[in-house]
Amino acid sequence: MHITVADMVIEKFKQSGRNVTVTRDYQVTRDDIADKSLVVCLGGDGTFLKTASTIPTSRIPVLGVNTDPTRSVGHLCSRKIPFKTREEETDRMLKYLDRENFEFFYRQRLCLG
Repeated sequence: MHITVADMVIEKFKQSGRNVTVTRDYQVTRDDIADKSLVVCLGGDGTFLKTASTIPTSRIPVLGVNTDPTRSVGHLCSRKIPFKTREEETDRMLKYLDRENFEFFYRQRLCLG
C-alpha cells in the first residue's frame, strides 16, 4: 500500500506541471537537494529524518507525507495519506501547496562531528 500511495503522489505532482525529481531516501545526497525549492518526503518519520539530515540549509522546506498511516504514526509528517482516500488527500495537498495554504514549523538540528 505504501508504494502504491507514494507512486500516485509522485504521478500527481508530475501531472500538475511541477519539475519533479525522484530519488530513493537511501540514495539522496546533498547535491540532489541543493537547488530544490521543496523536498517532499514520502514514507514515515524514519524517512523524514533520514532525508532532513541531508539538507544543507534551513531555506529548503521539507514536506513529510506519511504514506501508510495504518502502520506508522508519522509524528513528523505534516500530511497523512491513507490508501482508501489517496486520490482525495493528494488532490487536497496539491491545492494547499498551490494556494500556499500551509505553515512552516522550524525544527532544530544538532550536528556532531
